[in-house]
Amino acid sequence: MKNKYVMISGFAFSEESDMEKLKNYAKEGWILEDIVGGFFYKLKKDLNQEIVYSLDYQSEPSEEYFTLFKEAGWTPVVSVGNEMHIFSGPTGIKPIYSDKESEIEKYKRMKIQTGRGTLYSFITGIVLMIILFVSVITIRPIFLIVLGLFMINIIVVIFNFLPYLAYSHRIRQINKCYRKNGL
Repeated sequence: MKNKYVMISGFAFSEESDMEKLKNYAKEGWILEDIVGGFFYKLKKDLNQEIVYSLDYQSEPSEEYFTLFKEAGWTPVVSVGNEMHIFSGPTGIKPIYSDKESEIEKYKRMKIQTGRGTLYSFITGIVLMIILFVSVITIRPIFLIVLGLFMINIIVVIFNFLPYLAYSHRIRQINKCYRKNGL
């Protein structure tokens, strides 16, 4: 069996284009099998299929959660970190979210989660910065260790803050779209 690995563009930034990309791969016979390392889709070679994919966010989903989607015609494909779930369904299937409130709620959960991550990592950064200033004067080896931790923390802040901004923007866009269409 052949496998292909395709880079994930970032769910917070390009969810729709990633799902469209997976749909197009399915038409060529490359079906989503797994997500590897949080950065790559693992596709397996199969028959060409006319399917669509949809991403949902649900922390610690119950069996009822998956049953609800199965009854609506969606098949669970892969879950990431027990929080993000990709489903597939036949072309033309009713979208998982078809109303404004449920669609916004989907993104609010992730906005809150990434907001917390941003806040916690920002506070950690401040504490590390204070330790840096104290240790530069007193203990040089500790300074280097804390500096390394501070640099890692900057990456954590970025990986939380940018998705937070993307989810906030997505919520504003949904509200704007519904207002524009009078819904």
